[in-house]
Amino acid sequence: MNQWMNVFLLVAKTTSMALFNPFFWLVIVIVFTQYRRAIFMEKKLFGRAFNNLWQQVVYSVGYGLLGGIFGGFFFCC
Repeated sequence: MNQWMNVFLLVAKTTSMALFNPFFWLVIVIVFTQYRRAIFMEKKLFGRAFNNLWQQVVYSVGYGLLGGIFGGFFFCC
């Protein structure tokens, strides 16, 4: 049980450190820019956007964080 608590604390610590890392925010800006370009192309090709920009960015960041947390648990054990 103590080993799992250590793993949980390590993953929580590194996740919080990643949120304050400027490179993390740089990647989010790059993701935002790519989705904005895709939505611009949708508007240009079809006359309207089929996807919501902010929803796509939040889903990408959220799933990336969840994948990183689960990956951290699997690699630590």
